[in-house]
Amino acid sequence: MNRYFHLVILLLCLSVFNLSASTYKVRRGDNLSKILYQQVPGRIYGLRGNLRKIKQLNPNLPSSNLIRPGQSLKLPVGVGKYTQFELAKMSDLVLSNRKVVSVESEKAIFKPKATPGKEELKTEALKKSYSYSNFKFSPSFSYRNLTSSQSSSNSANVISDLAFGFNFSWNQVYSEKLTSELYASYGKYSYQVSETKSIVSEDGSYTNFGVSIKYSAYKRLSFSAAVGFRTEPIVRASSSTELVVENTNSPYLSLTPSWVVYGRNNLKFQISFPISQSFSSSTPNIDLNGGFSYGMEFKSSRKIGTFDLFGGIRFIENKNSYNSVETSEKLFQYFLGMGYDLGGEKENESN
Repeated sequence: MNRYFHLVILLLCLSVFNLSASTYKVRRGDNLSKILYQQVPGRIYGLRGNLRKIKQLNPNLPSSNLIRPGQSLKLPVGVGKYTQFELAKMSDLVLSNRKVVSVESEKAIFKPKATPGKEELKTEALKKSYSYSNFKFSPSFSYRNLTSSQSSSNSANVISDLAFGFNFSWNQVYSEKLTSELYASYGKYSYQVSETKSIVSEDGSYTNFGVSIKYSAYKRLSFSAAVGFRTEPIVRASSSTELVVENTNSPYLSLTPSWVVYGRNNLKFQISFPISQSFSSSTPNIDLNGGFSYGMEFKSSRKIGTFDLFGGIRFIENKNSYNSVETSEKLFQYFLGMGYDLGGEKENESN
């Protein structure tokens, strides 16, 4: 008798344990928010949201939330009786003046079909669950080694002191693949030069503002295109021993392919290849004929709550001309900074 009693207790315990998390097999076109939207009752986002719970139940899930068809996921029980998908369908029925006699009898209508990747589930309701915006403030420090040479055989080897700058941006996320950003930045440099040179005039501040569009093309690969206006210092040799540092103003276009080498547990390493074309502009002393720049950047970042710590190395080569004098600049820069999320319109938790 005791044997059967213990067996019944064991079966009850196992059944209770199985209720704590169900298993879901990932289908083509799925992502975490979509699965939770359709399958799990309760909020998706927030500190007590299902997105946080599913990551706790699946510790091997990468920080990039990358899932593949055929993969098995443990789903949280959720809070409440209906999923966000079912609640949205009920709301649609009410708004269309259809009388819902029994929610239980209508539940079969609310469930998605067997092939959600080929149905009308990619509607505004799903897109809305991804769309959000936020503001970000990022102060940073940098140390630059700049080598500038002119076709007139005058050259300048310039080393800057530790510089401080900051960036303010507003980001709008439209989907998993598409993001836009409005940004504005400011910084100040103080130059040191070699013993054989001296600076006659110095103005080492820079500003930059513009808008960019980022598209995630394939897994870890993304492309960012930007248009903007910047004020940045240019170094020119007025003689064999004297240098002039002054600001130039110019509009520009840029394209930056990026590849995430590693991304897991809120830690990311990426390599980028910025390409930029600046256009003609003028200052009180010189006429800048525009220029072309290219380079490489290695950057690492770690997200801790609302903070985003980052640092890296950047190499840029810029070729331009002023007053018909060809100029080539090579910039080697170390940078370190911290971004802070100022908040904004987060994901719509009602979806």
